Amino acid sequence: MIMLLCLPRRYGGYGIELPSMNVPIDVPTKLERVIGRKWFSIDAYWPAARYGVEYDGVEGHTGSANVARDYVRGNALSAMGITVSTISAAQLGNPAMFHVFASQVCRALGVRMRRPSNESAWKERSARLRSAVLSVHRWE
Repeated sequence: MIMLLCLPRRYGGYGIELPSMNVPIDVPTKLERVIGRKWFSIDAYWPAARYGVEYDGVEGHTGSANVARDYVRGNALSAMGITVSTISAAQLGNPAMFHVFASQVCRALGVRMRRPSNESAWKERSARLRSAVLSVHRWE
């Protein structure tokens, strides 16, 4: 996901600034007492924008206990002023859906998503990049 978002456009990426990865976010004491956690980790985090992205793969995010944990986590981060978007394996594997997601990330970061000067060439590079980085993943 990060490679697709952050590699330069000349390689088929979106050229978005690299985030911090798996950064621990300290939970304020008053929330810590309620939720029973001292910190959370976000898959990709842009501190200046107080924005993060979570990859919601199939494993670890299914079942009622895991879903409930994710809701608590999302609500706590929101209460701390951090916006988190989630992307599923299906969205990551679908070029059109991923493009919409990349647009959402750009908006959240306050950056303009540039149109490629040669859109068909960029789409071809993007398809090659997707094939290279996502070929080992199952999208079911």
